[in-house]
Amino acid sequence: IADGAGGNKMYGFNPKLFSNSLMKNCSSLFNTGNYSVQEPKKLLCNAFDYVQDENCYGSSTACLVGVDCSTARLYSVNIGDSGYVILRNGKVLYRSRSQKMNGDCPRQLDVYPWTAALKQQGL
Repeated sequence: IADGAGGNKMYGFNPKLFSNSLMKNCSSLFNTGNYSVQEPKKLLCNAFDYVQDENCYGSSTACLVGVDCSTARLYSVNIGDSGYVILRNGKVLYRSRSQKMNGDCPRQLDVYPWTAALKQQGL
C-alpha cells in the first residue's frame, strides 16, 4: 500500500503518480524472483531507488507485508501512517505502529527536484 501526499498538489506534483510508481516498482522487482517475502524492507528500498531514478516527484507513506506460508510468519515494513492490523476471531492481535514527525505529520518517502539534484551528486 502506498498513499501519496495530497499536499504535493501545491507544488504541481500529482500524488497518485508517485505512489503508483513506488508500488509498480515494488511489483516489478518482486516478480523478478530476486526477492523473497522475508525481504519487504529491501524491496521497498530498491523500489524507491527506481522512483528516484525516474525523477517522479512527490511523497508517500508505504506499507509492504509478506507472509511466508511455509512458516506462517509475517514480514513487514511500514513508513508513515499507512499500516496493517492482524485480527483473529474479530480481535486485534497486532497493529503496526505509525511513524510521525514534527507532531502529526506522517513520515514519508519523498523525491523532489531539489533532493534529486543532491542524489545525482552522491549526497
